[in-house]
Amino acid sequence: MGLFVSSDVLSNSLRHTLTVEAPVAMLPVRSPLQTHLPFQVGLRTGLCGSLTTFASWQLQMVIMIVGGKPMQGGSSQWAEAVAGLIIGCMTSLVSLVTGQHLALYVYHKLNPGAFIPFGSPAPEQLALEEDDKMTQQQQQQQQRSSADLGRVSGEGSLTAAAAAAAAGPFDDQFLWWAILFGPVGCYLRFYLSRYNGALHGHWKWFPAGTFAANMAACVLDYVIRAAQARVQGLDAVQLAVLNGMVSGIGGCLSTVSTWVVEIQRLMLSFPNTSHGYSYMTGSIVTAVALGLLIYGIPVWTMT
Repeated sequence: MGLFVSSDVLSNSLRHTLTVEAPVAMLPVRSPLQTHLPFQVGLRTGLCGSLTTFASWQLQMVIMIVGGKPMQGGSSQWAEAVAGLIIGCMTSLVSLVTGQHLALYVYHKLNPGAFIPFGSPAPEQLALEEDDKMTQQQQQQQQRSSADLGRVSGEGSLTAAAAAAAAGPFDDQFLWWAILFGPVGCYLRFYLSRYNGALHGHWKWFPAGTFAANMAACVLDYVIRAAQARVQGLDAVQLAVLNGMVSGIGGCLSTVSTWVVEIQRLMLSFPNTSHGYSYMTGSIVTAVALGLLIYGIPVWTMT
């Protein structure tokens, strides 16, 4: 995710001054993709958000904590799970900063003189000419229209191909079901993102949309895994559909990339506030607690 952030996000996160606006810092300022809003949304929400999954990570940690059926000698690996949670948080945050530094380096090379190190006097931010701005707005309107048409046609063909493959005798049939279910999770997460910062009063800072998306995906994964553990005799198609829902809906509905960006942003106010640590800890504790309740109890009570 750090590779594809905007110049404004880099400025806020790394405290440097970037005098040339660039919605995608890794690309040249005059690139047509800088004004292609559908491309930017698809890159961040579609690719980065769907590539990283909070729910699958938490599911694996909960499975390790639960450990299986006690009467059959199943043992908990809670220590390994705690280590996995800590390492997962550290790795995702380090990966974000590494990507941001790489984006900053490319931005510096593409825009000589536009990078002002932290602590240096900052000149007035360069603005695009008015005619350039009007051209960009017209391009965005045209691109939105063409993107809508391309999205409908592309999704139609993809859905048809995935449906045909899902019905066929493939060994990895669940992958095709995941392709079918993936857009559902991605669209739902994009819709929920509008509720980030929508709470009032003391909770104005809370990214409620991302939190809701991650918790909903975790609940879905826990319910499906608990059902698979409890219900015997599921055939290959039923298992493929359930696994496809975990990878498709759960995987695309939840996100680690957006989560760590929000954590980093909230931590910029530390030590005045501890919102970043509260958000990070609250997300993990809530997800694990839901897992022990929804997945752990059915597994522990199996006969």
